[in-house]
Amino acid sequence: MRKIMLNGRWELAEAGKDTLCEVQVPGSVLSGLYGAGKIEDPFYRTNEDATRELFWKDYEFCRTFVVAEEALKEEKVALVCEGLDTLTDIYINGKKAGSTDNMHRTWKLNVKEFLHAGENQIRIVFRSVFKYIEDYEYEENKEIHYVPCGGMKGNQLIRKAHCMFGWDWGPQTIDVGIFRDIYLEAYSHPRIEDVKITQRHGDNAVDVCTTVVVSGDAVDKCRVRVTIQEDVESACGHRTDANDRKTEAYVCEVEETVSANNNPAVLTSTIHNPKLWWPNGYGDQPLYKVQVELLDENGEVLETITKRIGLRTLTISQEKDLWGKEFAFCVNGVKIFAMGGNYIPEDCIYSRITPEVQKYLLESCKRANFNCVRVWGGGYYPSDHFYDLCDEMGLIVWQDLMFACNVYDLTEEFEDKYAEELKGWHYELISENVCKHLSDTKTPQGVIAVVRRTEPSIEELLHKEKNPCFFLLENLQDPGNLGTIVRTAEGAGVTGIIMNRETVDIYNPKVIRSTMGAIFRVPFVIADSLPEVIFQLKQNGVSVYAGHLKGDVFYKQDYRDGSAFLIGNEGNGLTDEITALADHKIKIPMKGKVESLNAAVSATILMYETMRQREFM
Repeated sequence: MRKIMLNGRWELAEAGKDTLCEVQVPGSVLSGLYGAGKIEDPFYRTNEDATRELFWKDYEFCRTFVVAEEALKEEKVALVCEGLDTLTDIYINGKKAGSTDNMHRTWKLNVKEFLHAGENQIRIVFRSVFKYIEDYEYEENKEIHYVPCGGMKGNQLIRKAHCMFGWDWGPQTIDVGIFRDIYLEAYSHPRIEDVKITQRHGDNAVDVCTTVVVSGDAVDKCRVRVTIQEDVESACGHRTDANDRKTEAYVCEVEETVSANNNPAVLTSTIHNPKLWWPNGYGDQPLYKVQVELLDENGEVLETITKRIGLRTLTISQEKDLWGKEFAFCVNGVKIFAMGGNYIPEDCIYSRITPEVQKYLLESCKRANFNCVRVWGGGYYPSDHFYDLCDEMGLIVWQDLMFACNVYDLTEEFEDKYAEELKGWHYELISENVCKHLSDTKTPQGVIAVVRRTEPSIEELLHKEKNPCFFLLENLQDPGNLGTIVRTAEGAGVTGIIMNRETVDIYNPKVIRSTMGAIFRVPFVIADSLPEVIFQLKQNGVSVYAGHLKGDVFYKQDYRDGSAFLIGNEGNGLTDEITALADHKIKIPMKGKVESLNAAVSATILMYETMRQREFM
């Protein structure tokens, strides 16, 4: 593969007019004009007002470059733009090669037909985002009036960093330009399209699963090789190993043939005695280098992609604590206290966000004892170098998508834009009609998630806390009742809900809706035999209570030790068999002529009486 870099000196002009100045790419209109002394400092006093008005105009970046005859003999020549901000028309040798409309993605355009051997010209016209917003046509009754604090109306209509239109912490600088690398790639062979790395941790070993997608012709003649080594050089070029070793320690290597039935190829490498990565303040940050090579049928390397990873598990604990439920990061099974802050773009002129600036900021975070940074969703996606530095500094990254604090016009065009932007994330786009059928609600929100739920055992729930509280449901039939019981159980701190198989399906859509999300947090067990469960609870010191007309008044009982409450069918109550297994019979006294209370209401009264006794007595 041949690569022709197009960074360097370009000419900047208002569209269709004479050159204003030179601009160094990566660069922008503001970096060029300010560097050439054409404008005052945009950040001084009220200069942002005059700076903002510049962007009612269109601008263009132009330069010449040389393409060798050998490059044009390759089957494909692609123009790769890693950062174009934002609305552009791209011309090569006077012919339009393509357009862009999203700052948050890499653009690749096939441009071979526009090139010739020798000197060529590329011209990129940046259209005014203000004019785009001004001319935007909403569908009837869909106009958006929301404006973020400090921002400008209409900023959400364009896939450009929202904070460039101002925020409560920053100016309305707008800006446009080429803020990341731009280059040509000429090639004839298959390419590595994508690499995804996942980890499976076992006893003193980690399986590193590398999924490699290959594109192009003749992929069935290719092989993929994955080599993993201990990495001893940081993103900034200095040695990180304590002993300053001069060579990287070899760990493992695997190969796999690519074919129509094996693309993507998944290669699993096992690392024995792994060195685990820890957040800042909890241990070291050893890293491993994962080198992915695409080889032709003769073993010649066609392309190489190198990633760096730390071996670690990261889960969320939501165990009960003094205030309710914690939300704790668990790294390698150890709960950590997350300390950090929001990352926003370091400069409003994005081409000035250099690796050195990123390094200084993240080193400052480390010195301030951060172990976590949140990439805020109103800015932009930082460079790969940023994430490498976070790995080195021991900083967990909480990554937002770039949709913060805004309201969007969800048209098909907007959908297409963010679909390309989010390539690499695991999601599927479905039509509005399909969504309505899947969601079983009149007004679906447009997001459906498939989640894996682990059903705990009775034994696990018994040992979850010292004095557990259970609710056992027999033959409950109303979805609303079950959903309300689950929802209330979370609020009252119930240990778990156990139901027999004759109880209404807990995954019934009406049940799920009425839980208001509690179904994903409250442990529940579907039991084959409630009598066996009751016997197991009793063996572990849990007292069992059943509602009965001749029982004792419920608030005269002591529920501070382990307790389990039996709730029966809405029409028939508890069966005699289950009632007979209870240690105590209780009743809720009532006035008037009401025969009984709704099952969910009864359960709620018992839940909160239990919580009252445990919290305040």
